[in-house]
Amino acid sequence: MPVPPSPPPKISITRPQVLYDDGSLRLRTIGCSLTPKVASTLVKEIQSAAVADGFDLKVGSKPAGIPLTVDLISRVALKRIEGEDSSCLEGLTIGARHIYFIKDSYQTVDRDPAVMARVSAHELKHAQIASLCGTGDIPSYLNEGLAESAGDRFGAATSREDIEYVLETLVSATPAQARRMFHRFVSGESCEDPGDGVFTDLGALYIEYLRTKFREKGIPDANARLLRVCSEVGEGATYDQAFAHQMGGVTVVETQRAFIRFIRATRKKPQTRLEGTIYQPLSQQWIAEKKSSARVVGFAASRR
Repeated sequence: MPVPPSPPPKISITRPQVLYDDGSLRLRTIGCSLTPKVASTLVKEIQSAAVADGFDLKVGSKPAGIPLTVDLISRVALKRIEGEDSSCLEGLTIGARHIYFIKDSYQTVDRDPAVMARVSAHELKHAQIASLCGTGDIPSYLNEGLAESAGDRFGAATSREDIEYVLETLVSATPAQARRMFHRFVSGESCEDPGDGVFTDLGALYIEYLRTKFREKGIPDANARLLRVCSEVGEGATYDQAFAHQMGGVTVVETQRAFIRFIRATRKKPQTRLEGTIYQPLSQQWIAEKKSSARVVGFAASRR
């Protein structure tokens, strides 16, 4: 009589399964599974993203430190553990040393762990910011903007569909959306808004505007300066104080007004809006395709 095959091991909804732990980085699964080969590749993606972000994984291995824990988790498990509705999330950072990747958002991760490159860099930047800020606060549009630009810079090439969505959002953004971002997308409590995705991408464009175009020449080391702003906030300064100090006396409001004017001036000029930014090389083919079909805002009107 043939012996029936053994059932697959039951996956616990809440009990983590450790796949990798070197004392500074720990990779676990919760409520889902991952093969050892894919787990090894994912670890390399996270480590590469950390290098690109300037995130020191070894901080966790110091005395009294804790490893960076990355959990690949199902939506059901995240809801059970954190009470978090993750229907619109790809990842979630809890403080400076704990990151969740929502596996349901990456159905192809078992075949291609590279799809995690972008979210790895994004969430690691959030962890870095949390470490620098401590109990201090920076605006959500800056936090998300720094994280989104880090993710786009490191991993945009891994998903054409994803970056096309980002580009569409950036070239169609309006002055009203920019103004709303600065007034509404400020704290965690004020971010429950259908436009959050737009504001995240627009926050990244604001960072790139500061770096490449503010006062015509831009501030080439804007990203590094903004991380130093986070450090000053962590040491007790207000965001406005730290920003002015690191930006050579330039105020937050001055950059906000300049960015809104820039969005107004480039509303029908997608190439000009993205020129010099990390999005320019990614956008060239996309804009050419859109231009030929007259679907980018402004192209159809410009031909009349």
